[in-house]
Amino acid sequence: MNFLARILSEDNGNPSSMRMITALICLIVMLTWSYTCIKQGQLLPLDIEQIGLVLGALGLKTFQKGKEKPKTE
Repeated sequence: MNFLARILSEDNGNPSSMRMITALICLIVMLTWSYTCIKQGQLLPLDIEQIGLVLGALGLKTFQKGKEKPKTE
């Protein structure tokens, strides 16, 4: 559990809502895709919308991280 808390936290140790939302989006898309594959009984390709949703969330997180400025004390 400590590993998951570290992944979803910022560099200073505070929880990051952006990381939580991004992880939740990825988890929901992958669980939906997995359920569909199991229900159909075959490995289906991801739809372009699913790929766009995951890449968009990851891209926005990367963009946001690049725009953050370190706080000076």
